[in-house]
Amino acid sequence: MRYKSAGNPGAIREELGADYLLAGSVLRQDGHVRITARLIRGEDQCCIWSNCYTRADDSVFLLQDELARDITSATLQALPGANGLASRPTTSAAAFEKYLKGRHFANDWSVLGFMRAIRCFEQVIQDDPAYAPAYASMALLHAMLGMWGALPADVVCERLEHFAHKGLGLCDDLEDAHCALGYKYLLFDANWLAVEQHATRAIEINPSYPFG
Repeated sequence: MRYKSAGNPGAIREELGADYLLAGSVLRQDGHVRITARLIRGEDQCCIWSNCYTRADDSVFLLQDELARDITSATLQALPGANGLASRPTTSAAAFEKYLKGRHFANDWSVLGFMRAIRCFEQVIQDDPAYAPAYASMALLHAMLGMWGALPADVVCERLEHFAHKGLGLCDDLEDAHCALGYKYLLFDANWLAVEQHATRAIEINPSYPFG
């Protein structure tokens, strides 16, 4: 979000060390969503792909899949060997929107932001009890709150473990859940082998994972 209004792909590229940048915008109005997207080569700031999509709100998942396929196809031409598409974690548009709101609040990196995010993820789970990423996010947020001393240790340990194992029971490829368990073994058990195992697994799932 801090780069949202930067307007200078060259400066963003230099700061992040990124070879390519994905820029775009989302507009929702009158029951429709309109997305514009551009893939920019950082070296010369050349737009190597762009498109615009307009769909009804209830087609958000079809739009998400179409956009992901198009961007991946464009990226594969520039970066051979790029990863494929992830599977869709939910079929509930309401749950998906609440999940995105939760991620937005979590990005505030404050106790208040985390608490607001947790409330959103609780609503996600009510809408779709099989939405694995929501459980993983809940686990990681509780781990962070525990490290900050914002919640009692026993509460953190119980909730963290519950949400992490619930998410992993639905899908093992959840870096947030593995990371949260790593923090649990670090903070409460001093089990260094388990810490290393979960941190390694998180990085295997996502080599760019910042918390692993």
